[in-house]
Amino acid sequence: GDEQVTKQLYSEAISNYQAALVIKPGDKGATAKLTNAKGLLDKLNADKAKQEAEFNRLLTAGDEQVTNQFYSEAISNYQSALVIKPGDKGATAKLANAKGLLDKINADKAKQEAEFIRLVSMGDEQVVKQMYTEAIQTFRSALGLKPGNEQVRSKLDHAQNLFDKWQADQRKVMEEKTRQAEKRRRFDELIKQADQLFTDGSMRDSRKLYVQSLQIFESELHPKESITRIDTLLAQQERVRLLALQKSDEEKKLRDAGSYQLNIGMADKQLSQSNWTVAVYYYQEALRYKDGDKYATEKILSCNKMIEGSVTAEKMKEYEDNLKQGDKELKDKNYSSARFHFGRAYAIMPWEEYPKNQLKSIEKLLSSTNWEGKDAAYGEAIKKAEEAIAKKNFAVARFYFQSAITLRPEEAYPRQQLKRLSEEK
Repeated sequence: GDEQVTKQLYSEAISNYQAALVIKPGDKGATAKLTNAKGLLDKLNADKAKQEAEFNRLLTAGDEQVTNQFYSEAISNYQSALVIKPGDKGATAKLANAKGLLDKINADKAKQEAEFIRLVSMGDEQVVKQMYTEAIQTFRSALGLKPGNEQVRSKLDHAQNLFDKWQADQRKVMEEKTRQAEKRRRFDELIKQADQLFTDGSMRDSRKLYVQSLQIFESELHPKESITRIDTLLAQQERVRLLALQKSDEEKKLRDAGSYQLNIGMADKQLSQSNWTVAVYYYQEALRYKDGDKYATEKILSCNKMIEGSVTAEKMKEYEDNLKQGDKELKDKNYSSARFHFGRAYAIMPWEEYPKNQLKSIEKLLSSTNWEGKDAAYGEAIKKAEEAIAKKNFAVARFYFQSAITLRPEEAYPRQQLKRLSEEK
């Protein structure tokens, strides 16, 4: 791949780097080489396309100039086209024709002088319009008529200097783009680290990185919103801590004794009552007496997820009821009903592994079942009805449950679901 890049065989190099990444997926070196080869190939293709477009533009411009009897400009354009495609028969023929016509017109001195004046005027106009490459060609054409004219030579030098400055400005633009790309890369890296720290519960460290990211791009919304969210959570925890200091004598004894077990007990009690923020406070207090404790740390992360997910006591009960009913339906081999209840549990707490794993197990059981005829149609109707419930398309869900009853009237599950939909309505 490296040899092929050196030889500008970029397509072959890309294939080899992709093959290398099949052997070592995610290898940074191979990934960087692949990105570089793709960029070089894109640039090569873009350059070819630009050359072809420029070649056609020059021929078209030359043709128009021949039509308008601007033979010097036409010759310059055809010559420029031949620089792009040396030996091109069409361009060579057009160039020969334009030269012949120019030779003919040059026989008339008055016309030659008029042509010279016109070229100088056109070059001046092109400089004003910042068409520097065209102006350079135009002044060169004028010098072709009067090679020793110092005024046109000065204009040509001026146009060349302006063109050089324009190219330097373009390089600065590209350098600025590269600098901005590096800033973006650093910003994205900081955001990724900050997001991970927040997920891990290290909110203050996460906040520091969000602040650093705003020093790079101060108008970005994500770090601003994240800082606000962290400040809200920290303030909430602080309020809970201050309230806890004013609690009962039992809490005072807990603080004075510094008992890990008492803090865990209080935290677990608050957890069972779905008082997540209070539970977080007590788990954090427990960590004061047993630094790095796995149980308390995991419970804090779990409570933060509950807070972020707005899981109330009612939602928690609904989650547990659906798990219990899902287990019962699964035990009775009512797979569709079990999938429904586990699905509802998963919708409440999508980070929990148990309902997710149960749904996967049910899908395997359903996919391994030999459905035929009406059974297959029944299964498909139940599946579509449950998908409609998940999307809150209750009218569609009722339609498919009714279709399932028509296919298998002895089944209780679709009737139960229709009843539930009517009650929820």
